[in-house]
Amino acid sequence: MISKFLKKFLYLLIFGLILPTSIEAGIDPEIFKKCISQQDFDSCVETSSKELLKKKKYLEKEKNDKLLIEKAKAAAEKEELEKAQELLKKKKYLEKDSIQKVPTVDIPSNDNFLSPEDLFEKGGDEWDNDNYIYAEKLYTLLLNEKKEDEFFYRGYLSRGMLRFEQNLGDYKEAKEDLNYGLKNYCFKKGADKIQCNWALLIRANLNEELNNLDESLEDLNKVIKKR
Repeated sequence: MISKFLKKFLYLLIFGLILPTSIEAGIDPEIFKKCISQQDFDSCVETSSKELLKKKKYLEKEKNDKLLIEKAKAAAEKEELEKAQELLKKKKYLEKDSIQKVPTVDIPSNDNFLSPEDLFEKGGDEWDNDNYIYAEKLYTLLLNEKKEDEFFYRGYLSRGMLRFEQNLGDYKEAKEDLNYGLKNYCFKKGADKIQCNWALLIRANLNEELNNLDESLEDLNKVIKKR
């Protein structure tokens, strides 16, 4: 009878002698460890090797798939960015010399009693009718009420966009309006996505005019992410 100690010793001796040979033979060390104690060593090695190869192929495919997805995503983002830049070029934001502005506009007294929502809506109507100075005054009247609700913050967005598009005041005033509206309204749940996206596009164009190219690119990327 061979003692348990002797059996263990012989097993370790055999393992130590065979392992270098198995490595030279191309058998994975982990597979060798797994199969050395099996009755059918060759069959165990063959089956385990196939499983390992299959696993390696799966991991390689998964890695390649991730790389392809990342490349496709990068290409899509680049395409969207180029579209946004092209859209900015097509808009007639820079055709300010052709705008016929009214030197002065008096606000009717009954406008002072309009609600924030009515002032906002009326400002938009006057803007659509090319009454830019009147529209700006309506937005300013809305903001002077300081009722910090949806139309208060949207009023800042509208006045900022109007000031830049129609060259009312300097760019810094327009940017301040846009910054305030975007910060306090557009990144909250329930915000009007259409107005916020236009505000971002206009601020991107404004930053380009001010030569703040990094800020302009940042706003364009925000528009892409919001889609």
